[in-house]
Amino acid sequence: MEKITKIGVEKLALRRLKIIDAAMSCFIEHGFHQTGMREIAKQAGVSLGNLYNHFKGKDEILVAITAIEAEELTEFTEILARLVAPRRAFKKFVTAYLAYALKPENALISLEILTVAMRNPAVSEGFSENRAALIAALRDVLAKIDGAKLDDLTSTSLEAAKLVLDLIEGFAMRCVLEDEKPTSKAQQVLWRMLEAATGLPQNATS
Repeated sequence: MEKITKIGVEKLALRRLKIIDAAMSCFIEHGFHQTGMREIAKQAGVSLGNLYNHFKGKDEILVAITAIEAEELTEFTEILARLVAPRRAFKKFVTAYLAYALKPENALISLEILTVAMRNPAVSEGFSENRAALIAALRDVLAKIDGAKLDDLTSTSLEAAKLVLDLIEGFAMRCVLEDEKPTSKAQQVLWRMLEAATGLPQNATS
């Protein structure tokens, strides 16, 4: 009986993920507000009633997407926490996070989440928590570079961390929306701006 129950739970989880994946495809292609629950059900290959058994509405699906995003962002917080040399950790983080942000599906779904988060507290909470975790990890690394103690983090490191994310995400969003690949020249300019924001030389490795 326990095995049967476990199989049932796994099937429900897979069905739920299938619905989320279908919703993401619809949101990216048509936009959140232009997508209806019926369209999501069709994309997922489930009945409308079955869809509502899993999610009460589109906003609830978006909350689930922010939870998945949180798992994905763990990769980047681990980069910042795992590497002992703060400058090397920062450089590796920027390279990895920029590649992540430049994926059209990531940039576009982030844009949809942001627009809904402005009016929906549940979506806003998930989005804000994800961003706060990333900023905190980045702030700690920047504080180490500045020589600050972890128990006496400066507001400068916090603001620098926010600016770093703004620069990376803004750069990636523009590239995606304009459907252009970032040139080496553009990336060099981005790195110079990151240097200005953090005081970190581009070729620093320790």
